[in-house]
Amino acid sequence: MDSRFLKAFSRISILGYGVTTKPIVAFLNAHGVACDIYDDAFVEAKSAEFGAGMESKNASADSGAESKNAKVDSGALDSSTRNTFAPSSAFDANHSKLEIISPGIPPAHKYFSKAKHIISEYDFVWNLLDESLSSAQNPAHAKITNSAGNANAADSSAESILSTIPMIWISGTNGKTTTTQMLTFLLERFGAQAGGNIGTPLIHLAQNRAKIWVLETSSFAMHYTHRARPQVYLLLPLSPDHISWHGGFDGYVRDKLSVLARMDSDSFALLPHDLREHPLVRAYVESSKSDKSSARAESSTPSKYAESAAPGKSIAPGKSGGKAIFYKDSGDLCEFLGVEKSALKFGEPFLLDALVALCGVRFIAQTAAFARLGAPASALEPSALCAHLNSFTIGAHRIEEFFELDALGRKWLWVDDSKGTNVDATLQAIKRYKDRALFLILGGDDKGADCEEIFLLLAHIAKSAESKGVHKGVQIFTIGSNEEKLLKLAKKHGIKASACQTLKVAVNAIKSARGALEKAESKAKSKKADSLDSGVLDSSVDFAKADSAKIDSGSLDSSDLASGVLDSSDFVGLLSPAAASLDQFSSYKERGDLFKKYATQTQR
Repeated sequence: MDSRFLKAFSRISILGYGVTTKPIVAFLNAHGVACDIYDDAFVEAKSAEFGAGMESKNASADSGAESKNAKVDSGALDSSTRNTFAPSSAFDANHSKLEIISPGIPPAHKYFSKAKHIISEYDFVWNLLDESLSSAQNPAHAKITNSAGNANAADSSAESILSTIPMIWISGTNGKTTTTQMLTFLLERFGAQAGGNIGTPLIHLAQNRAKIWVLETSSFAMHYTHRARPQVYLLLPLSPDHISWHGGFDGYVRDKLSVLARMDSDSFALLPHDLREHPLVRAYVESSKSDKSSARAESSTPSKYAESAAPGKSIAPGKSGGKAIFYKDSGDLCEFLGVEKSALKFGEPFLLDALVALCGVRFIAQTAAFARLGAPASALEPSALCAHLNSFTIGAHRIEEFFELDALGRKWLWVDDSKGTNVDATLQAIKRYKDRALFLILGGDDKGADCEEIFLLLAHIAKSAESKGVHKGVQIFTIGSNEEKLLKLAKKHGIKASACQTLKVAVNAIKSARGALEKAESKAKSKKADSLDSGVLDSSVDFAKADSAKIDSGSLDSSDLASGVLDSSDFVGLLSPAAASLDQFSSYKERGDLFKKYATQTQR
């Protein structure tokens, strides 16, 4: 790949050495550009030939953790055509002309916050593909010298390669991965490849000239991106997440919407209705209205979805280009697409993901870049797309159902929602199983989030079931670093909770509770007693301190728990922690895999 942009640098600084930046380092080395690589996990400095690396168990772009007691040998940092590896503390902003940052590095990083020429992976690849960019231009410099602190407007230069690539970004708080996978699945016959948070690194998409880019785009990446932009932006609903990283929810929302300022007159943006009055959204919409000479001019065809439609309408394109489309829920998107919910096999929250993916197909199909691919119109019909999407399988760790088969041949439902790392994701999971006896595992690193809404919902479910005479029970089992906080909320809202500290203890506690309830039912039947009240854990039971043999054998009896009735068709053991996993696990994947292992193990 020949790029005038790349020829402007003989060395480039890499801030954070992880899954995002390692492919970039390999690409730069292949083009004769050396890298100075800094990471919090490195404890000493060294240099290495191209292709060699300083591997570290903890070297990761996502943690943002600062290493302590780093020992730096400044003599190891040379200016030859070798890569250098050093602790973050060795970074010197005055001797760096360009910095490519790993997206997880927080803006307030002790050392990297001093960088003067930071660009994201997105902007780096964009610059490579922009054949018209002069080697004398450095967009990172232009951004830094903007005293107003505003992102640069979209570059007006001709971008011959970029104009031929249909590009879709997907973001939001929950559902990004599933939506990205669904949309890629729908478009893969036309050459679509996934990238961003998942799939293929962006630099490889560029090298391989992928025909359609479908990018799961995090708020971290968007914070550091000031030039790259898609033709289609799909934003799933937002709820508080990564609050400390962004300096508050407002900062989180602002980063999610920042791309709108760069999107051109032929773009499409699918946005949650509650963001309609945000200044960045209004600027995008007003720009569409005022640009009478461009494709953003008002459509002459009346539409019930038009921006000028009566108040209360949830979807508002109504433009022949630069459309802003708003939605409240799946019903709005079904109406907009002209499809019935029954045409798709998915329940919520996956139904919304599927409909957003279908919107993505509709929008990208209207772009000039997609038209060049010559896709047959029949393949883009809603009925054909729905039929194809129904063969899609949801990925692991997101409301993933599996069964435990007991000695009597009964199947007990467990649900791995380890990817439910925030409050909103857990609320969705709870709503899905609200009519079952719910045994819920909560806890981990909640990143300072307010978890009270979970307990309000659980209390409402319990009260509603009681009023209907349906006694199925709601019980929670806490783990992780925010356990004390969760137990206080449970007490405040009258939700039965047990401190388990670790995942294995929590799963075994659920099995013990289930066994005790069954024994209570058996006793009741033998005495010809009436059906018992719903089984609930006594909040005084601390499973982390309980007798381990009692827990492992499932021998807790009715003296440990209130008696009740439980059937395998009612039970659900749900891991939806509303928290990140790094306080106890290497990733949400490890947490989910261990959960499945413990749930399907036979207790001894």
